[in-house]
Amino acid sequence: MPDFFIRRPIFAWVVALLISLMGLLAIPSLPIAQYPDIAPPVITLRTTYPGASARDTEEAVTAVIEKEINGAPGLMYMSATSSSDGTVEIAATFTQGTDPDIAAVEVQNRLKIVESRLPESVRREGVFVEKSSNNIQAMISLSSTGSLNDTELGEWASARIIPELKRVKGVGRVELFGAETSMRIWPDPEKLEALGLTPTDIVNAVAAQSERIIIGDIGGAAVPESAPINAGVVAEDAFRTPEEFASIALRTLSDGSSVKLGEGGAGRQQLRILFPLQRPDGHRNGHQDGSRLQCRGNHGPAQGQDG
Repeated sequence: MPDFFIRRPIFAWVVALLISLMGLLAIPSLPIAQYPDIAPPVITLRTTYPGASARDTEEAVTAVIEKEINGAPGLMYMSATSSSDGTVEIAATFTQGTDPDIAAVEVQNRLKIVESRLPESVRREGVFVEKSSNNIQAMISLSSTGSLNDTELGEWASARIIPELKRVKGVGRVELFGAETSMRIWPDPEKLEALGLTPTDIVNAVAAQSERIIIGDIGGAAVPESAPINAGVVAEDAFRTPEEFASIALRTLSDGSSVKLGEGGAGRQQLRILFPLQRPDGHRNGHQDGSRLQCRGNHGPAQGQDG
């Protein structure tokens, strides 16, 4: 047989090209389910410890979670990152063939055991468990010719692009590098110290006085049919503008006056707050730059889309 093809090289080339062409034509019809799993499943945990340093985050959050997750069935190794801004990211890699759904449930159950030992602010922020790796598979950059600023671009990406990318098969996580529309407050450290206040006092005051009030309805259940109306009662949001947030009372003084979050209050002592450039209505002063989206693969190559 080898001598036959050696003496007829042109015929051998034709046969080889036909075999290659048949293989290329057969690739689209191969079932993807039959492909072997190459990348081991990775379960990622993310949380934030607001205001903590990298050392405090490592001791109070990262080490506590790692000790409990260590020893999970099928776990090969873990890698953790504790940032100086209080961000924690732990990636648990499991052996090849482990069901990622079972691995995520196991990690979630072990996390529940140590949840009570985590700081209160971490529990309030929440610990997110995702079936995704730390590898960036695609990055999309948005820019505007001048009609939208960076905050408006971030809000548009959060509302329009991120939901579409999350539904793409193979995408485990989509992360926004940019600022959405929000209200931000920067206290004056010197006046905080002079008034004996802490950032926690500001957070508690804002949370208590801007809480959404649910009233109910009139003429609902257990009301006689003779009731004249049946209507819902809706209360307006407490604060929507920087000026309204400035009226939040932080402390009541002995003379009956109060310390306000911003200028213009009735008290003699006023706490000046540098309000954010980013307003709830999306307006912001500053340079325009693009917001970026980070797509993380879910146990394999991620499919990216250009929006």
